[in-house]
Amino acid sequence: MNRTITLIPDSGLQFWSFAFSTEQIKNIRCWFWEERDGEYEDGRPRYILHALQEDQETGVIKDPLTGRAPPEDQIYDVTWKSVIQFLKNQWLPLPFFALLSSEQGGSKVFRKGPGNWVRGRFAEMEKDQIHLDLVFDTTLEELSGDGLYNAPTFEDSQRQDHFKFVSSLGDIAWFLNEAWVGDWLLKVQQEAQEKSEQKSFTDRSYYCWHYAVYQTLLQILQEIQQMPTIHLLDGGAAKNLQNIVEVDLVLDLGNSRSCGILIEDHLGQDLNFSSSYPLALRDLTRPYLEYDQPFPSAIEFAKANFGNDLLSRRSGRAKAFFWPSPVRVGFEAAHLAGMRIGNEGLTGLTSPKRYIWDGRLSLQSWRYNSRSISDGGRIIDPPVNGPFMAMISPEGRVLSDEERLSGENIATQPNFSRSSLFTFMFVEILMQARLQMNSPQNREQRQDKTLRRRLRSIVLTMPPGMPVAEQKILQTRTKAAIDLCWKMLGLPWDTRPQLQCRLDEATATQIVWLYNEITERLGGNVDEFMRLHGRLRPDPEINDQMLPSIRVASIDIGGGTTDLMISSYHVPSGETICPKQEFRESFKVAGDDILEHVITNVVLPPLAEALEKAGVQDTQVLLSRMIGQDWGGQSEQERHLRRLFVSNILEPIAIAVLKEYESLTDRSIEGLNPFYVRDILGKDKENIARSASYIHRQVELAGAKNFDITDVKIAVKVQHVEASISHVMGEVISNLCEAIWAYDCDVLLVSGRPSRFRRIVDMIKAAMPVPPHRIVGMYHYRVGAYYAFRDERNRISDPKTTVVVGASLCLQAEGKLQNFVLRTRDLKMYSTARFLGRLEKNGQLRNKNVWLSNIDLEGNNNEEVGFTIQDFENTTRIGFRQLGIERWPASPLYTLEFGNFPGFNRVALPLTVKIVRQDIDLDKEQAQNDYSGREQFKVAEVIDHNGEQYPPRILSLRLQTMQNVEGYWRDTGRFTLA
Repeated sequence: MNRTITLIPDSGLQFWSFAFSTEQIKNIRCWFWEERDGEYEDGRPRYILHALQEDQETGVIKDPLTGRAPPEDQIYDVTWKSVIQFLKNQWLPLPFFALLSSEQGGSKVFRKGPGNWVRGRFAEMEKDQIHLDLVFDTTLEELSGDGLYNAPTFEDSQRQDHFKFVSSLGDIAWFLNEAWVGDWLLKVQQEAQEKSEQKSFTDRSYYCWHYAVYQTLLQILQEIQQMPTIHLLDGGAAKNLQNIVEVDLVLDLGNSRSCGILIEDHLGQDLNFSSSYPLALRDLTRPYLEYDQPFPSAIEFAKANFGNDLLSRRSGRAKAFFWPSPVRVGFEAAHLAGMRIGNEGLTGLTSPKRYIWDGRLSLQSWRYNSRSISDGGRIIDPPVNGPFMAMISPEGRVLSDEERLSGENIATQPNFSRSSLFTFMFVEILMQARLQMNSPQNREQRQDKTLRRRLRSIVLTMPPGMPVAEQKILQTRTKAAIDLCWKMLGLPWDTRPQLQCRLDEATATQIVWLYNEITERLGGNVDEFMRLHGRLRPDPEINDQMLPSIRVASIDIGGGTTDLMISSYHVPSGETICPKQEFRESFKVAGDDILEHVITNVVLPPLAEALEKAGVQDTQVLLSRMIGQDWGGQSEQERHLRRLFVSNILEPIAIAVLKEYESLTDRSIEGLNPFYVRDILGKDKENIARSASYIHRQVELAGAKNFDITDVKIAVKVQHVEASISHVMGEVISNLCEAIWAYDCDVLLVSGRPSRFRRIVDMIKAAMPVPPHRIVGMYHYRVGAYYAFRDERNRISDPKTTVVVGASLCLQAEGKLQNFVLRTRDLKMYSTARFLGRLEKNGQLRNKNVWLSNIDLEGNNNEEVGFTIQDFENTTRIGFRQLGIERWPASPLYTLEFGNFPGFNRVALPLTVKIVRQDIDLDKEQAQNDYSGREQFKVAEVIDHNGEQYPPRILSLRLQTMQNVEGYWRDTGRFTLA
């Protein structure tokens, strides 16, 4: 059935997708006749295309307008199968015209246009179902002086006009006669023929075949009766603030997975948790797909393609269907990365956040993913380009208007730093959020469904132990993304959303638990909550008077970091809960490291056994060559195929093993259910074959034959999986539990996807930092209606989501939540660097290598903080830890190395290097609430072995918070094999 959907003017691109059955169109068959009508000036023959119909009485096929019956040998037909084959995955302009009036008898009168504001595409066919994607460009334009009407106008919006799909030849003849439309259809035909390696889809060549197929397409769309009527709303009404719904976006962007939630604030109405909903990412490559669950943090450079831009501009519209973001994010990015051929160069990262520290320009140019762009059916991979390049510097900084006008510092080559890719990632997320909150599908489910949504604020959470210097970069990149997005879209500058980055991920989980326990279980009784879970503790602010309080610890095990937060909560008066952060820590050992160890120690052994059976003599040598370190003569394509093999073959196998282990409900130590590799790799045979070709080629070179990795059976014992988890997380869990015990906590919360592993829970209980009945796993924790990601049983199925839900509660906790008030202004991020020094190769900070001890970088004094290195001779890694315990894990912070100094040969080694913290402006810090300079150090003095002083620039002190500067294993495909 046809339905009416509403569109918000100037809300960007909006999508509408649906599926229909081939049964509905199986009888579609259209006949055509091409009548010769002289020649063009260049001598080419000219034809008139006649759409024919079959006479129901006589069976004769004739022209319904003239009654003529053409010669039978000149008649040809187009079936629905030909249309799908011809137009599959091709974007086409569709006639959705403004409705002028409806006359008696049901006939409708349409305006001639808009002609270039709706496009459609047949997507993949699954069984007997065909997906159809529609995309609407909601940009309003002035009616041009020459009468061109290609986009909805401001007058259309003011009248709140309706637009309908039109298939009648009499109503669309002018549209089909547009030169750009005819050329578009012809171009589609040429590309389809090149791909199919056929001269034509028919037995003979026809001049108007492309028009015939298009008219048959229109008949198909008319027949299915699912094309919506468009009701364009009044865009001018948004000038009144009462006609706007403010929206807050809360994000947890992790190293492995990310998650978001949108919260609507309806003017004059109480908070309604149905107004909160998960951030959903639309797949622009396959728009019928939308993902509303936590998504991979991967990005991939890819152009959003909605048809032939060159021909579209010939219609008179310069920027139709403009999606300015140059990257795709999440599942779409992972899908595109898996489809790469291997010789394109750099096209993306598994996680820009992991490289937020790396501001160095890339030596290679970034290129668009080859599968996102085609030219005449040929796959191409051009360097990254687009209008956004004129708005940023080579480092990824957004240029001021003055710089843009002068042409200074404009990025001319796409050699962006890995850090700047976080800006592009955030631009895409902003674009997706704006699309979703104003989409007809979303608004139909909300209050005030005809009102425009506007992004008011963005809350971004961070790991509690994230170095302050990285926090600064993260905030800078995020603000740059907001500015860049608003500039590219031409939005009013004063409507930019406000950014908040003062909440850590572990505290957010605590807020979920506090809110749920107090409001859902105890009906808002804070005093009863304190009595039930807390105890009396002395309050130093009021002469150590004993007051009820609760001390909560939370361990959040993510993909890239394992975080600890210990906070005390008390209620000095009334019902306001006051937090006090006691201790925080982050270790860069987490879920991805478990995955790596499972690959190398659990997945590779059965794979090696299969290789040995296939005839490989030395499987260890073969695997080391395949996925160990780079080797001489290795091509870039081989490195890429290695990455594909790891990400598309080995990672899914390891994840399948961990999912099987995760599902254990008893104390079994027997083997997990075995599976064949082919059963867990999905249905994309082309992608699987390309990813597996790497190992198949290497196995052939090793002398084995008929080996197919998809036939390998993976049989794993539980103790092997648990041994990997213990090896990776044992020391981390032990250290964190020791801190929890030292702070005498009342409750311990455990969150993050790996918290579902039985072995993780066992190690925490064995350490017993709190009584076992006070250890709360957030997986399957029962929650209320406020939790947007709850399952059908009102439980948390994915503990990753606790962070964004907690952050959304934090956003509203000072006055907007009933029976729950939390003084969130007391929450902030601070430095955990207390001991700085030289890191060992294994990442440990030995006491003998400590240069700064027990320092307080958060202190209010502005005295000089620094240290001296007496024996600098080569590249040195500088790191920090929080406690004065030598075994306590340290984190990398800086790398000190030689710079480009022309007189380096004259320098007598070793050097004495003085490093100091950069000057602190206390007033500016407080005014801007920016304390990121507390960990910013610089080289102040350099003296060589002979006592000669050199300028500090001969050395480079740069931020580096990752052990391996070349890249993480998920980006390189390399492992350290025993």
